[in-house]
Amino acid sequence: MFIRPFAALLVASMLSVAQTPDPARNQSATAFVPFFKTTEHKFSGPLPSAEFFFQIPQHIELVGNQQFTIRFRASQLLIPDISTATIELNGSPVTSIRLPGKDSEAGSQTLGFSVPAEALVNGWNKVLVKCLMQTTDVHCRDVDNPACWFVLERGTGLTLSYKRMKLFPELARFPASVTEEQLLRQDELVDGFPAGRIRPVAALLMPKQLNSTAFRAFVIAASRLGQPGYLPVPALRVGTLDEWNRQSGETNGILLGLTSDLEGLDLPAETRAAAGTLKPAEGMLAEFITGEDPASQRRWILVCGSDGEGLTKAVLALGSSDALGTAPVNPWVVRETPQVSALTERQALPAAGTQSFENLVGGRLTLKGIFRNRASFAWTLPPGFETGPGSELLLEMAHASGLDSNSAVQIDVNDRMLQGIPLGKTGEQRKLVRLGIPEGIPGRSPNSLLVSSYLDIGTTDCGHRNEERAWVEFAASSFLTIAPRPLTINGLDRMDLVLLRDAFLRRACILLPKSFTAEDLKVVGDLALSLGKSLAAMPVLWPRAALYSAGEPVSPSVLENASVILLGRVGDWRQALPKEALLSINAVPGKDALLLQNTEVPFDQLPASLVFAQFLKSPWSADNCVVAVGGAGGIGGPVASRLLTDPEVLAKLAGTVAGLDKKGRVFQYDVRTANAQSLSESVLSRIPKGMSAAETEEKLDMEERVRSYLTTRNLVIAGVVLLVVLMLIRTQVRLMKIKAELRRKNTKPDSKDA
Repeated sequence: MFIRPFAALLVASMLSVAQTPDPARNQSATAFVPFFKTTEHKFSGPLPSAEFFFQIPQHIELVGNQQFTIRFRASQLLIPDISTATIELNGSPVTSIRLPGKDSEAGSQTLGFSVPAEALVNGWNKVLVKCLMQTTDVHCRDVDNPACWFVLERGTGLTLSYKRMKLFPELARFPASVTEEQLLRQDELVDGFPAGRIRPVAALLMPKQLNSTAFRAFVIAASRLGQPGYLPVPALRVGTLDEWNRQSGETNGILLGLTSDLEGLDLPAETRAAAGTLKPAEGMLAEFITGEDPASQRRWILVCGSDGEGLTKAVLALGSSDALGTAPVNPWVVRETPQVSALTERQALPAAGTQSFENLVGGRLTLKGIFRNRASFAWTLPPGFETGPGSELLLEMAHASGLDSNSAVQIDVNDRMLQGIPLGKTGEQRKLVRLGIPEGIPGRSPNSLLVSSYLDIGTTDCGHRNEERAWVEFAASSFLTIAPRPLTINGLDRMDLVLLRDAFLRRACILLPKSFTAEDLKVVGDLALSLGKSLAAMPVLWPRAALYSAGEPVSPSVLENASVILLGRVGDWRQALPKEALLSINAVPGKDALLLQNTEVPFDQLPASLVFAQFLKSPWSADNCVVAVGGAGGIGGPVASRLLTDPEVLAKLAGTVAGLDKKGRVFQYDVRTANAQSLSESVLSRIPKGMSAAETEEKLDMEERVRSYLTTRNLVIAGVVLLVVLMLIRTQVRLMKIKAELRRKNTKPDSKDA
């Protein structure tokens, strides 16, 4: 809220000095901000509601009324005189509409209305949609009626009318200051993926000749750009410094390199002069604005050093919000290596003792209203740790009397459901409920505790929310106890956590061949953006990174106490690993073939786009791991990016070896256990060359049916054989008993003879 008034004051003072109006300052533009990233949002039941959050960037000024657009369709079985939807903006009602229902035409409808600019803020805004829907005359009994629904469709959102404000350096606001232009382009995404061509918003430009120091600077900068959470991969352009003169007026961006790499770049005179004064082991951060017209101004940050040590200091400062917040001047010469303060370090450590609702929620938590209600809040367990034995949630709760017996409360911790809590007819009196929290829930940023209630009071009028008759309350003395332990990773089922061993990424390391391509660097950028998105609230991101080759091993100090993503062709992996490291997938020397355990598989039997991931314990430090990622002919480009960052793909991985091709086919294999198929058989059967994903699925389904049939047949045959054998044994035993009895009788002395 401070930025906009300050910028407006700055612009006003400039205009008063010039005594002439800036025509560009009076030009307005529009941008559409969707309320959700999916194609639609569905409301079900009699009293559903949903909150939608969106951001307005700091570098614009809203002008006049802002236009809301609501695109929707509703069940034709709704009672139109009763069914309604109410929309609130930032806590204030905006409008209410009657939902079409019986006797209305099917199809989508569009409603437009405007709100004043003062109703919105630069930053986060909240839209709340509350519905009342009914399909029968029986009040409020449509909870699970599939015909009771209302859908907001794509195209629902806010059209901003704005003017751009004149930019000025704001190092302390990085990375949002560089990425926020994307907030004006959110309609380019559907379901989180590009709906068409994505225009770059930010650029990372580096020297053509990249060494390990500059490579690490790139990884740190890219991970920080991911922290705002809304920058899609195609919106980040990765290039070289010789693109600067063309790129400087097109996007915001970051320049990385040594002072010697800056020759020939048309930088502002003050910035160039400051860079030229750097002494050995000194780095510099400088933010400057290109262009004079606010409509075409761009923001750039120069991160440079007189040598590798100086560049490292500068990029560590860029990776620390604390450091940027205390930058004394711009340009800033960084002479000392930034450190993590004791106060900041606490964010990377698990909280000791209990976390009470007094601290988590700000007091007691109350859910009111019939049927479904929910509330979510954050708790503390940083990445790199997981829940251990003894973790629990102790609730001191009470609820309204007279609730139906089907009323209940459900608690979810980081999307893991705990045991449900039934609510009886007798309430009011407080009771203690203890819920155990499962072991192995990984910490993240932020962690979520979701409390959901279903409160039923029987037949009632939906139009009255009946909050006095339907409520459940959790006292402020309720508390969460987390017994943390270090995160354990024993396979690819946790590949998304491999680099998240520390909340500040200090134990994360990315290795890349020195002979990398531009496509390989884009894979690293995608991975770094994803890491930043996972650690949005962290004040420091300092991942490690290095280049490797056959003749230049990576420094042990980079690899010690770190988990590693090793990128490269399968044939390159050995260059970065010790000789004693055991790999299940190797390149065959002198041949176009891979060795899958003990079986040679020629390249031409494998899909060209197939990318492998191989898990192994770190050969450099205990309690860490390495995941090698790459294909037969290269790292794998977009396929490798999906394997490293796509949640749907990561959810399918397990074992010690896995793979993905461009058709989305996945295989997984664990060399530590006995398997019906060998590794090569598993790869060739699950990702066969020349078959589509659907054909492969059909083939695997048929094989599974045949396998199931054969297994059943063999079990039946084995059962029959076993039954026959048992009958024969039983018969044999009976015969033996008869023979023994006859023998006994024959050998018994005759009484007369005696």
